[in-house]
Amino acid sequence: MSYCASIVIREGGKSSFHGLSLYDPLPYLFLRPGQLKAFADSTRFDLGGLNNVWSETGILMDADGKQLLYFGSDDSTWEIGFRKVLDAFLERSLWPGWNVRFCPRHLVDFAEALGLESPMTPWLGDAPDLYDLKYWIGSESRLDSLNDGEISSAIMVRKGGAHYLHTIDSMYVTDILDHGEELVAPLLKPGLDKLVSGIDGDGLCSSALIDCDGRTLTYWYVDEDRPSEYFQRFWPGWELVDIQDDYQAFSKATDEIVAFDESIDMERAIAGIRACNHIDVYDDKPTIPPEKFESMLSSFLAGYQP
Repeated sequence: MSYCASIVIREGGKSSFHGLSLYDPLPYLFLRPGQLKAFADSTRFDLGGLNNVWSETGILMDADGKQLLYFGSDDSTWEIGFRKVLDAFLERSLWPGWNVRFCPRHLVDFAEALGLESPMTPWLGDAPDLYDLKYWIGSESRLDSLNDGEISSAIMVRKGGAHYLHTIDSMYVTDILDHGEELVAPLLKPGLDKLVSGIDGDGLCSSALIDCDGRTLTYWYVDEDRPSEYFQRFWPGWELVDIQDDYQAFSKATDEIVAFDESIDMERAIAGIRACNHIDVYDDKPTIPPEKFESMLSSFLAGYQP
């Protein structure tokens, strides 16, 4: 399986934009800068700029700003704990002096890093069908009835000094934010007193706080390329606070009513890192010789504290 991917190289004040078919960007992060540039230069399509058609997976190697940005792949998107370990390993072992960062807004983040206009122009369309709320938070939903370990989202309403916290059966809380204030009334009912979520491939991957007292909507996510301007039209008179993938900031906004268990299964994380050390188009041979790679892993683990 392949996705429409973008690889962007910025070096010497110039940027090149390459389109290719690629599923998982993670193995390509294990190439050295010269190797990654050579691979990008060998691709077939010169996009001439950021293109939202080539937006399912991406890598930005900014040699001028010493930053390596990426998005795509289920492992890096949904497994926050694994991603934290991976980024630390890359920064310390393979890209020293560089900032390695996952981009939850995809090409929007690339455009911001490059000082370009965003290529993502979301279709505004008609107002959402309010009838479908019954599937999200109404009579036919799984509101507050998810099993432990399921990837899900949370939505909390603060009104009159009280809070109403619920879990919803979706990995994208942003998919219902275009219902605006129509969300409030169905959620003003008893839910959870508090929620503690894992970050290690289970638990929350997006959440929203609807603060009716302060007329502020705060939300986080790991996968959303629609800018806050898209949602603003559904929340007239409200302040929208888009904190991207900063789940810790969201916890603070809820006064830690929504909290996160930062425990990480390091054995599973390291197995995931080992699995990245090969690229199929390179005959599936290890990108870094196994002995050298294991030495790098050992050195990293000796000084890393999750």
